[in-house]
Amino acid sequence: MKEGEEPKPRDLCLVDFQTQELYSLQEQYASYYIRDYYVRLDQTDDGMEVEAVYAPVRD
Repeated sequence: MKEGEEPKPRDLCLVDFQTQELYSLQEQYASYYIRDYYVRLDQTDDGMEVEAVYAPVRD
């Protein structure tokens, strides 16, 4: 995204099936924390690479 442009939704949404929440992913973010998951997005020539890691808080 170029400076001064409004962020646009990507063609990708994530769903938390436990809470039924829908996460519309925005251009300006390359990673997200959704409950116990860390999600990283990488734009590639062929589309998008999504990596999700289960990373709960340790007591």
